[in-house]
Amino acid sequence: MVTISVREVTVTSDVSTIDIDGLDLDTDKGYLLIFKTKNPTGSDTAYRIFFNGDYNEANYYTQDLFVGATTVAGARVNRSQILYLRSGREGFCKVWIMRSIDGYPQVIAQGIRHRGDGIEQMSDTIARSVAGNVTTLRISSAVAGAIGAGSKLLVYKVT
Repeated sequence: MVTISVREVTVTSDVSTIDIDGLDLDTDKGYLLIFKTKNPTGSDTAYRIFFNGDYNEANYYTQDLFVGATTVAGARVNRSQILYLRSGREGFCKVWIMRSIDGYPQVIAQGIRHRGDGIEQMSDTIARSVAGNVTTLRISSAVAGAIGAGSKLLVYKVT
């Protein structure tokens, strides 16, 4: 496996979205995203991934797995969550994007949040219910301005 850098975005002020265009999952075998961020707001927030301008969460299903200390929990919901951070906390996730054999975009996201003895692990698998190529993606926070200054998104294609 070889990875080739496609894009690097460093946020210089608090924002709600990061958009990446110029992708072509029909040609590329997959993408690896590295997303590190801090939630500078006073509210907890989810960070989500969307493809090709489709921001309708009903078109995405997520299977969550959360591990914190001795607590293990899971859920299946309509959303496209790759990370969740509490107010003022930081974390990062690695996100693999590929298409199923039948052409449906699928995501495996694994994240870490907080630090020290408060560390928690998140794992999210996402399946989009609409088949097709991926040419653009958006990372967005559910709370306005929750992608804090200094946050970074790295995108690599897998060849």
